[in-house]
Amino acid sequence: MSLAICANVLRILDEKGVRVRDVPLLSGVSKESIAVAMGILRKKGVAVVEKNVARLTPKGREAQDAYRQRIGIIEARWQASSGEDTIRTLRDLLGRLAGELFRGLEPYPDGWRASVRRPNTLPHYPMVLHRGGFPDGS
Repeated sequence: MSLAICANVLRILDEKGVRVRDVPLLSGVSKESIAVAMGILRKKGVAVVEKNVARLTPKGREAQDAYRQRIGIIEARWQASSGEDTIRTLRDLLGRLAGELFRGLEPYPDGWRASVRRPNTLPHYPMVLHRGGFPDGS
């Protein structure tokens, strides 16, 4: 499964279920991106949607665990090649930068984005559809 789907959608689902309408707010990606991702997750038997609630199947829990392991392996490789202190510093700096960027997202007052709800979070991985690369699909 793609890293984008795992990082943005699979990561927020669980066996109890998440309301489908809440997934865009929790993930930081557009409804269109969620629709594409959920179609793939359902086709692979990783998630099901019942009564507007998306939940992981046992296969989905395995996929989520595999994604988390993959992220750990990637970070371990970075630490091995660059040093733990360097990666820790990089994580801290990028976290602060992302926080500042998120706080600084102020739409142009006369633009259409000023009238839509501000996102609660940013995507964990770029998710580009045919409509564009921004979380709102523009």
